[in-house]
Amino acid sequence: MTTTTTSMAVGTPGGTAVRTRRPVSQVSIAAGAAALTVIEAYGAITRAAGVPLRAAAFGAHTATQVNAGWLAFGVALGTFWATVLAVVFARCAARPARAFLATTLPLLTLSLTGPLTAHATAATKLTLACGHLIAAAIIIPVVTRRLAAARRARWTLTAVRQRSLVIRRAFIPAPQISICLTGCLLSNSTDLGPVPQRITVDADQVRRLVEQQFPRWAGLPVQPIVNGGWDNWTFRLGAEMLVRLPSAAEYASAVDKEHRWLPALTPQLPLPIPVPLAKGEPGTGYPYSWSVYQWLGGEPASADRIADPIRFAVDLAGFLTALRSIDPADGPRPGKHNWFRGGTLRTYDGETQNALTALDGHIDADLAREIWQTALDVRWDGPESWFHGDVAEGNLLLNDGQLAAVIDFGTCGVGDPACDLAIAWTLLTADGRQAFRERLPGGEAAWARGRGWALWKTLATCAYTLGEDNKEATSARRVLGEIFSEYAIGRRPAAPTARG
Repeated sequence: MTTTTTSMAVGTPGGTAVRTRRPVSQVSIAAGAAALTVIEAYGAITRAAGVPLRAAAFGAHTATQVNAGWLAFGVALGTFWATVLAVVFARCAARPARAFLATTLPLLTLSLTGPLTAHATAATKLTLACGHLIAAAIIIPVVTRRLAAARRARWTLTAVRQRSLVIRRAFIPAPQISICLTGCLLSNSTDLGPVPQRITVDADQVRRLVEQQFPRWAGLPVQPIVNGGWDNWTFRLGAEMLVRLPSAAEYASAVDKEHRWLPALTPQLPLPIPVPLAKGEPGTGYPYSWSVYQWLGGEPASADRIADPIRFAVDLAGFLTALRSIDPADGPRPGKHNWFRGGTLRTYDGETQNALTALDGHIDADLAREIWQTALDVRWDGPESWFHGDVAEGNLLLNDGQLAAVIDFGTCGVGDPACDLAIAWTLLTADGRQAFRERLPGGEAAWARGRGWALWKTLATCAYTLGEDNKEATSARRVLGEIFSEYAIGRRPAAPTARG
């Protein structure tokens, strides 16, 4: 089994980082603080003079003017406290709903029970509370979005110099919230957690693990596989087996999934896939579960190795169609085990926007943004189905130029299968892409989301390799050209029909 693989997951610090604007509106804080200071000073003077605050502030004006004054006062005071509270709770709240409640409840409490309204009428208190809520509805979304933008800016792309690309993230956006005037939650993005801390494994350690836990295989030669992937350290065990050891705790979560589901998927698929032979346990200083697989022969797919591009595309579409047709009941839903493949593309919106910022002036960024936004706008509402999650050159094995096996199901799951369509732009020819599309269900919406997955990967690679002229950079620019040209052809108006 070949293990050269494309993996897109959380990664290690390093590489190119693009920073965005400051996360908190310092103008809002300063304005709110100044307003609060003036109001408090004014209130202190009037109290010292024995004049009620309401009389000093509004005199003998009409009730409408008085209420308008309280409303303005509520907005001013709410601006300051909403900003402060939004900063605090957007950083520490585990869920957006908690952040909203924790931010607005103190404002309402201040409005209804604070010292300034101790002797006020119910109408006055309600007016002040409305002012606070108006400020909160405006300030909180701005602050939380800008905090999230700053966090997304702390991202990293690291390319592993091998046949496949590993897209790394050094920081993942925390959940965001948008709040309407009634306080409803509008959207949130996914928090993928902390950066995985990779460990190293060598052949001697693998040999000891095998000898201790599987004595029947003791004595077989253990050889590391070059370009064996990022998520796992990969070693050849004898002539017929393969050992895969997760390189971080986050990647280890795929071990149990593969042992649970790959034996069930295998008999229902038209091509061979890896089937685990044994599951190893932590030992000899290695902290995670690991796997022994049967070796699958073949060479990684590439454009120059594929004998018939259209037949290859048809065979791949047939495999994915068969995978989708398998009963998804109880299958693993998108989550940290597969970096939310099968979920929403918005998980990676931050990376994409930062890549576009870095590439502005080097590519047609406006066209790229249009394609990306189109992908975000077409929501998935179809039935759940199985997906591979990482259909890439290194995970498609060829024999005599034909598709012979599909490997590395570490990111597989049940959800939106559009993530499997990215291969249409990263490897297939134009004719192959058309044949591939015609044989897969889903329509234009699924195709647009698949294009979005391909665009995200490609922009990240282009941003990382900006200014370089190596194979990786050339390949990324080629794929970006494929995405642009295919999209432009698709939106081109049909030629008018001749009459007469």
